[in-house]
Amino acid sequence: MSDLVTLPKGWVETKFDTISFLITKGSTPTTYGYNYLKEGINFVKVENIINDQINIHSINKFISKEANEFLKRSQLKEKDILFSIAGTIGRTTIVKKENLPANTNQAIAIIRCPWQYLNFKFIKIILDSPILFNSFSQNRRGVGMDNVSLGDIREMVFPLPPLNEQKRIVSKIEELFSKLDNVRDTLQKVKLQLVQYRQSLLKSAFEGKLTEEWRETNQGKIKPVSKLCEMIEEDSKSQVTPTNFSETEVSLPDTWCWIKLGEITDNHDGERIPVNAKNRESMKGKYPYYGASGIIDYVNKPIFNGKYLLIGEDGANLISRSVPLAFIAEGKFWVNNHAHILTTWGDIPLEFLSNYINSVRLTKWITGTAQPKLNQNNLKKIPVPVSPLEEQREIILQIEQGFSLIKNTENITNTMLKQLDTLRSSILKQAFEGKLVPQDPNDEPAEKLLERIKEQKQSQQTKAKSRGKK
Repeated sequence: MSDLVTLPKGWVETKFDTISFLITKGSTPTTYGYNYLKEGINFVKVENIINDQINIHSINKFISKEANEFLKRSQLKEKDILFSIAGTIGRTTIVKKENLPANTNQAIAIIRCPWQYLNFKFIKIILDSPILFNSFSQNRRGVGMDNVSLGDIREMVFPLPPLNEQKRIVSKIEELFSKLDNVRDTLQKVKLQLVQYRQSLLKSAFEGKLTEEWRETNQGKIKPVSKLCEMIEEDSKSQVTPTNFSETEVSLPDTWCWIKLGEITDNHDGERIPVNAKNRESMKGKYPYYGASGIIDYVNKPIFNGKYLLIGEDGANLISRSVPLAFIAEGKFWVNNHAHILTTWGDIPLEFLSNYINSVRLTKWITGTAQPKLNQNNLKKIPVPVSPLEEQREIILQIEQGFSLIKNTENITNTMLKQLDTLRSSILKQAFEGKLVPQDPNDEPAEKLLERIKEQKQSQQTKAKSRGKK
């Protein structure tokens, strides 16, 4: 390969077409009149290759013995290397004895080599390597590399060390990658703990536990929640009916109360104007266009100007919560009819409500399953734990401090995860430059391996022709 350094003594530059006996792919059995079965011969698809393993439990298609015999060329053998070449590119695995009998389809390439001259784990490492993967990525078919051809694989050039060195490289890579994987697992656990800490922080905030010490320190200095209720009634010109207990069965501090969301907010849904994507093409501009989960476009004029709380009205996010359900829009912007838009009475901070909505499950107030929806009537019924205004501001402050710590830790964790990927690539690069393990002058040169492979391939071809004549 032109981008590789000079190869160490005993190494040789080669390609898969030279070292392999077979590079092929499977077929779709139904093309030839064979149906999939509930049991029978394992039929491996790309989605069955999970974490470098063939996941038998996830295989939901099988074929008959007759279909397997008909698709003889793609019958899998032990130590075959599978490489996904369509859809999800680059999943690899080594076929094990317990995976057999098995066959595969046209989305998976089968690479079979004379394993007495090559280490099958080393060959798999080559296919897993992003360094060498890039060597044929320029020949990609389809947009975004939707597939790789068998020809791309056959012509893929890579450095081949002596067999004993292949084994030493594999052993060292497995040792180093195992350590990297342990670090990765630890970092992933940290990320999970941060999610749990975030949830715990919000739960503690809206049960009054986060500001417990603050209340004791400021006892007698803050206005009771009843004063806030009076402010809300004065602003909204409507009666507020606080209760001491909610259907959520969460016990609040004595200085707090439950109030329905509709009693502490002013709804502006009637001012929303939906504009479909086609019509938005003619009104591109600088003002954010909001939908149920945030900004989805920019338009040339706003319909709102100020600070508002937006809450998703419909969509899968009501259930999955893959992104925050409630968020704040400020300044000049546009909102479609997929997000409720609210302001508050009594100077209640929008951040207080957005954090609360994002901290609780709203399943009880959501209708529909295929198309989940939080309609305006149900939105108004959601009970909110309301504390005195001063405490609301303290809650917001402590949440922001906690979230800042979480964000900083997340950034450090993500940086370390990226560094692990960089280190993994560096290890592979060193391996393919002959710098990962020491060379042994007594190792048989790789050139001799290629000679033996060539002789064996020629012998097989001669035998095949002889059988053909008979």
